[in-house]
Amino acid sequence: MAGGDCAVPRSDKSAIPAARIAGLSDIISILAKSGTVSTFAECLSTRSTDNNLYTAAMPVAEVEIKFRASDLEALAEKLRETGFRLETPRTHEMNTLYDFPDNELRRSGQLLRMRNYGGSWTVTHKAKGKTGRHKSRVETETPVSDGEKLHAIFFALGLRPTFRYEKFRSEWSEGAGHVVVDETPIGNFAEIEGPPRWIDATAKKLGVGRRDYITQNYAALFFAWKERGGSRAQEMTFATVSSGGSRAASARTAVDLATPVVPRISTPPSDG
Repeated sequence: MAGGDCAVPRSDKSAIPAARIAGLSDIISILAKSGTVSTFAECLSTRSTDNNLYTAAMPVAEVEIKFRASDLEALAEKLRETGFRLETPRTHEMNTLYDFPDNELRRSGQLLRMRNYGGSWTVTHKAKGKTGRHKSRVETETPVSDGEKLHAIFFALGLRPTFRYEKFRSEWSEGAGHVVVDETPIGNFAEIEGPPRWIDATAKKLGVGRRDYITQNYAALFFAWKERGGSRAQEMTFATVSSGGSRAASARTAVDLATPVVPRISTPPSDG
């Protein structure tokens, strides 16, 4: 990749609608030339040294399940007893999903997400996934130095924010995979991510049966919660959910992304 150009990896192009390949490639190329993110050549040659979920740059197959975590202290104790160590303490996280006005990414089962995790930005593309006992999809993620500039670039290329979700996340690991614990506005959940057999073995150690597995994403969980309770909230943020979805609380709270304001939507977008 000479001259700082950065194209979407060949293996990922088939996952992107043909009409949008040029646009999404432009995003990465512009970012690489501006220094907002590393080039794919640099990303592919870089390996995380701390196994943190938020530093991966290679396209990888993400396999995971969620389960409800009603007692966070008891879960933390079980994790320690089974050999897990806390890698990332409880940290605030805000996620914004983007799509074209015709929802082309959502309709094709894809996702484009910008995340602020404790002040650090990442951008993630997820290909259409498969759902069985576990949820699996190919994910490409890279750090971003300036989230607001990336937002402006997305906007200039025709992408718009479609959904925001907020949580506090802690991350545990024992080497083969990860367990992350999420405190969200609609309840507490944990995710087990790793090889399928390891996921099942870890779930068993934690007292989680297969009937307790959740493969829905947070957007789907939010809209199901909203339907059950009749909330008017349009995004999964603490301020909006706690207020019942009032107009004032729908204003952006944790991350100000300039323009535009996240639109209200009535159908759940694809999410990870």
